[in-house]
Amino acid sequence: MFEIVKTASGYATTPTILVTFNGTNGANPAGGLIADASGNLFGTTTQGGANSMGTVFEIAKTASGYATTPTILVSFDGTNGANQQSSLIFDANGNLFGTTAAGGPDSVGTVFEIVKTASGYATTPTILVPLKAFAGTPGKANCYGQSVSALTKQYGGLNNAAAALGYLNVSALQNAIEAYCEA
Repeated sequence: MFEIVKTASGYATTPTILVTFNGTNGANPAGGLIADASGNLFGTTTQGGANSMGTVFEIAKTASGYATTPTILVSFDGTNGANQQSSLIFDANGNLFGTTAAGGPDSVGTVFEIVKTASGYATTPTILVPLKAFAGTPGKANCYGQSVSALTKQYGGLNNAAAALGYLNVSALQNAIEAYCEA
């Protein structure tokens, strides 16, 4: 991460390095940064962290500039998402929201919230919406057939798909596809 300092005559021509990612604190930042009212910066990485599946981090603004070490708020572990690639947003209470490109119950991503508490931020994201691995488009007449066909091909049968996606049986998977397609 870098800063280009604004001077009296314009902007500096050389960036100031704020943070260097090393894998442990995240790797491959992809989304843009956002700042809170205090000037603290928040962002994400697609890889690295405790599980090598990406992080959400904060870089505190200090009296002398910015901290050189990010505070890791969340290390994604696959079950709560993985490979976060977009920017975060805040709500009016300071809670953070974002999406992941992988992980979650269907291994195709999540929409998550990181709750702001009196002492900082929760270290476990709340999964608001697990993204589904179904191929069809909800409301379309062929949604169910496309989803069943894609899952059968991807996993070598519906029994395998149900097991891989965490459903108790094929009937539970079929019910989930039907609910998804009718949404």
